[in-house]
Amino acid sequence: MAQRFTVLFADRNGHIREFLQREFEREGYDAQVAGSVKDIAFRILSDEPPDLLVIDPNLPLTDGLALLGQIERRIPSLPVVVYTDYPEVYPQDTMRGALVMLEKTGDLDPLKRVVADVYRKSEERSGGTHSQDRPQNV
Repeated sequence: MAQRFTVLFADRNGHIREFLQREFEREGYDAQVAGSVKDIAFRILSDEPPDLLVIDPNLPLTDGLALLGQIERRIPSLPVVVYTDYPEVYPQDTMRGALVMLEKTGDLDPLKRVVADVYRKSEERSGGTHSQDRPQNV
């Protein structure tokens, strides 16, 4: 049986984590959440890591750029989307392995499009291993 496409949403704000989880589960994704660097490490280093990490690098007790660099070095194949209130703090040329940087504006459509694009590319690379649990709006 094919596994579901898993997106890990890492954000310091619990309300945002819950909102993103709820909205993306409605779209058919396996949406997981993390509120700290420890939570992220636990999830991405597990036996079933996420297929995509959507992260606000402004997590407590961390340097966002250093964290992104560590993730890229340890798991270079993990696609990362930077999703932040402060895009001017994280210029695109410093984002290293991030696919894209999106500003939190309240409109989820840009984020949904990026996640759907990563899903499609994952399907193409893997030969459709997620196809039985295809997200609804992809």
